[in-house]
Amino acid sequence: MFRILLFFSTLNLKLQLNAAESEENRPSSKKIEFLQKVRGNFLSLAKEEPNRFVVIDASSSPEKVEKEVVQKNY
Repeated sequence: MFRILLFFSTLNLKLQLNAAESEENRPSSKKIEFLQKVRGNFLSLAKEEPNRFVVIDASSSPEKVEKEVVQKNY
């Protein structure tokens, strides 16, 4: 039997907004609220079911994210 893991990569919304190249690329406050709610729901699920969800900090380097995914997968 094998297990199915759901990897959830998360990035602080402020970091995402700062990464937007210009004001026109930034989401509206309604969209920000929605994204925060979705992120919060996924984090709640991950907390309730830690054997099913793996939360990965996406603000790290790609190499570090990859290493964390590989470590958590075994």
